[in-house]
Amino acid sequence: MLELDQSSLESLLKELESSFEIVLRVLEQPEVLKMIQTVDPLALARVRGLRARQELLSAEGGSVGASDLAKLLEVTRQTVDDRRKAGKLLGVERGKHGYAYPIWQVSEEGQPLKGLEEVLAALRDHDTWSKLNFFLSKDPRLPEHKHPLDALRAGEVDKAVGIAKTYGEHGGL
Repeated sequence: MLELDQSSLESLLKELESSFEIVLRVLEQPEVLKMIQTVDPLALARVRGLRARQELLSAEGGSVGASDLAKLLEVTRQTVDDRRKAGKLLGVERGKHGYAYPIWQVSEEGQPLKGLEEVLAALRDHDTWSKLNFFLSKDPRLPEHKHPLDALRAGEVDKAVGIAKTYGEHGGL
């Protein structure tokens, strides 16, 4: 069994941002993975999936809860929730903890990123994790294989929407 002395545990806790990150780091320890794989042969794949999700939520400034996003947008928490439900903001469900909202959705002017709503509409048939992945994945149809998020930030809304419309289709990337 994995053992951590008090000093190591305190050091680990100071480094980590959240309880989820703590659990993920423990699960990534080779000794723990070996134990889990005796019960679940897919444990390594599941842990990699959890890590990938955490990286998506942490990318481009990280993510915040509805209350914090409401403050950035200078609206109510209910307005943030209503916009998410209407497909105007991207929120990823965190179970009992509500939703995580990627901070990159807010422009420097404190408004939703121009074109976000249109891209989200083009991605309406995809789940929230796929939508998040879309914005943060490099695309060969963009100069220097940039992310669709970069296209939105550059004001290339039509380009980002066009790419979103073919996202996940055969030949569409």
